[in-house]
Amino acid sequence: MDTNRICTMRLFREHCTYINGVFTKDMSKIGRPMKDAIILDNSPSAYMLQPECAMPILSWYDDPKDRALTDLIPLFIQLSKIHDCREALTRFVKNNTVDMNLAK
Repeated sequence: MDTNRICTMRLFREHCTYINGVFTKDMSKIGRPMKDAIILDNSPSAYMLQPECAMPILSWYDDPKDRALTDLIPLFIQLSKIHDCREALTRFVKNNTVDMNLAK
């Protein structure tokens, strides 16, 4: 998917922390500034330790026509231009949902 090698790091289940019966992504362990970190996931439990870094997305399983990730590209481009993405994310991510009207 990342044919131009833009993403410098991808994390998978083996990178998760197991807490209270669920796998969660503890972004504090990656050694990067949280102001630059975004957790893109369909499960709120995956980002429960850093909800201010969360970008919720719908599940895509078995849907070859899914465009949810592609539709977020313009938003990611805008987020790349600000100093602290957490400030923006907390403005338009509410109740584990992206409000695209607030994101604009």
